[in-house]
Amino acid sequence: MILTYLSIFILVIVIIRTVVELVQIIIYGTVPKKQVLTKAFQRLEGRKRSSYNLATKDKSVKGLASKYIQTILACLVAFMVAYFLFRSLLPSILIGALGLFYPKLKARRDEKKLKDIMLLQFREAILSMSSSLRAGSSLQTAFQRSESDLERELQFQRDTPMLDALKKINGDIQLGKSIDEVLLDFKRENDLEDIHQFIDAIVITRSKGGNLADVINNTTESISDKILIQQEIKLATSQKRMEAGILTFMPVGLVAILMVLNPGYMQPMYETTLGTILLFLAVVMLIANYFIGRKITNIDI
Repeated sequence: MILTYLSIFILVIVIIRTVVELVQIIIYGTVPKKQVLTKAFQRLEGRKRSSYNLATKDKSVKGLASKYIQTILACLVAFMVAYFLFRSLLPSILIGALGLFYPKLKARRDEKKLKDIMLLQFREAILSMSSSLRAGSSLQTAFQRSESDLERELQFQRDTPMLDALKKINGDIQLGKSIDEVLLDFKRENDLEDIHQFIDAIVITRSKGGNLADVINNTTESISDKILIQQEIKLATSQKRMEAGILTFMPVGLVAILMVLNPGYMQPMYETTLGTILLFLAVVMLIANYFIGRKITNIDI
């Protein structure tokens, strides 16, 4: 009983502190730096960010408020679902607290999604560069033409990380930076193996000498084939990922149907301590099944 009241107290404190900070965001437009809960949310979100426009930290009032609201809603939804299944307050509070990890999971998912978009746009950019170099253009001109080609191709898309990177590269070159310096900056800002391989090929060829057009053409073909294979693997495993999700949530649906059609059938699971423990273990195993299934179907080459 004491543990139950303590869990309720902690949950209420978390909600109150979150609401207070949300009000401060709305009124003052910022969050005090010494707020403990803010630092906790920053750790939960994860601060390892790339230079992509969607992966940058959103410091606006709307962005911070949205993160807090999403976290509160995730905790409430997890709590209600758990209470519907367990009919017990303590396990429901423990599972509801998992909603605090939602910002970190969402940040990872958004970062992975943006990396996939970046790779596809990077492939189109280097194909355009390779064509320009084979036609006799300089490397600087190839970057400018690649930006123009990508801008026409992506004019109706919302996420354009590679186009933004090309604009930054061309802008820095026009400001007087050397091409090698600009490319190395681009390499440091993007944690993608294919980008590192392409930049290294350009920098090494320019420093050691060689036919830059042939080197870039061969490197482009290799990277392009690799990206296409990755897309084919993702398409081939999409059905398995969907099956893993169905197998995860189907038992929850079956339990809900049984509770609606025949409430007495599940009653022994709620009236005994062993039944509650078994239900809790079942939920833990379902969550583990979801993440293990995603890990198995996530194939990297």
